[in-house]
Amino acid sequence: RAFLTVRQELKRFERKGLGYSKDLEMHKLAVALFLGVYNFVRQHHTLGTTPAVAAGLEEKPWSLEQVAEMTQSYWLRKGC
Repeated sequence: RAFLTVRQELKRFERKGLGYSKDLEMHKLAVALFLGVYNFVRQHHTLGTTPAVAAGLEEKPWSLEQVAEMTQSYWLRKGC
Protein backbone atom coordinates (compact mmCIF):
# COMPACT_ATOMS: atom_id res chain seq x y z
CA ARG A 1 0.00 0.00 0.00
CA ALA A 2 2.78 2.43 0.81
CA PHE A 3 4.46 2.17 -2.58
CA LEU A 4 1.08 2.59 -4.31
CA THR A 5 0.69 5.91 -2.52
CA VAL A 6 4.18 6.94 -3.63
CA ARG A 7 3.41 5.97 -7.24
CA GLN A 8 0.16 7.93 -7.17
CA GLU A 9 1.68 11.06 -5.64
CA LEU A 10 5.09 11.19 -7.37
CA LYS A 11 5.01 11.21 -11.15
CA ARG A 12 8.61 10.00 -11.14
CA PHE A 13 7.42 6.59 -9.90
CA GLU A 14 4.45 6.26 -12.24
CA ARG A 15 4.44 3.13 -14.39
CA LYS A 16 4.98 3.70 -18.09
CA GLY A 17 4.96 7.45 -17.56
CA LEU A 18 6.97 10.19 -19.17
CA GLY A 19 7.83 11.87 -15.89
CA TYR A 20 11.33 10.92 -14.84
CA SER A 21 14.24 12.43 -12.98
CA LYS A 22 17.04 13.71 -15.15
CA ASP A 23 19.29 14.24 -12.16
CA LEU A 24 19.72 11.88 -9.19
CA GLU A 25 19.98 14.76 -6.70
CA MET A 26 16.65 16.22 -7.84
CA HIS A 27 15.10 12.76 -7.58
CA LYS A 28 16.31 12.42 -4.00
CA LEU A 29 15.01 15.89 -3.12
CA ALA A 30 11.58 15.16 -4.63
CA VAL A 31 11.30 11.93 -2.63
CA ALA A 32 12.45 13.69 0.55
CA LEU A 33 9.89 16.46 0.06
CA PHE A 34 7.12 13.92 -0.52
CA LEU A 35 8.07 11.92 2.57
CA GLY A 36 8.26 15.06 4.69
CA VAL A 37 4.82 16.24 3.63
CA TYR A 38 3.38 12.73 3.95
CA ASN A 39 4.69 12.25 7.49
CA PHE A 40 4.64 15.76 8.96
CA VAL A 41 1.89 17.71 7.12
CA ARG A 42 -0.74 15.34 5.73
CA GLN A 43 -3.30 14.22 8.27
CA HIS A 44 -4.14 10.54 7.85
CA HIS A 45 -7.74 9.46 8.22
CA THR A 46 -7.02 6.32 10.25
CA LEU A 47 -4.68 8.11 12.67
CA GLY A 48 -6.61 11.33 12.94
CA THR A 49 -3.32 13.21 12.77
CA THR A 50 0.05 13.01 11.03
CA PRO A 51 2.29 9.95 11.53
CA ALA A 52 4.99 12.15 13.10
CA VAL A 53 2.59 13.44 15.75
CA ALA A 54 1.19 9.95 16.35
CA ALA A 55 4.74 8.62 16.85
CA GLY A 56 5.58 11.43 19.25
CA LEU A 57 8.21 13.05 17.00
CA GLU A 58 6.31 16.36 16.88
CA GLU A 59 3.74 18.03 19.09
CA LYS A 60 1.62 19.37 16.23
CA PRO A 61 1.48 18.93 12.44
CA TRP A 62 3.62 21.17 10.27
CA SER A 63 2.04 23.62 7.83
CA LEU A 64 2.91 23.78 4.16
CA GLU A 65 4.28 27.26 4.84
CA GLN A 66 6.82 25.77 7.26
CA VAL A 67 7.86 23.20 4.67
CA ALA A 68 8.20 25.94 2.03
CA GLU A 69 10.40 28.00 4.38
CA MET A 70 12.60 24.96 5.12
CA THR A 71 12.91 24.25 1.40
CA GLN A 72 13.82 27.85 0.66
CA SER A 73 16.44 27.93 3.43
CA TYR A 74 17.92 24.68 2.08
CA TRP A 75 18.39 26.21 -1.37
CA LEU A 76 19.81 29.44 0.09
CA ARG A 77 22.37 27.47 2.13
CA LYS A 78 23.26 25.50 -0.96
CA GLY A 79 23.86 28.75 -2.86
CA CYS A 80 21.39 28.22 -5.70
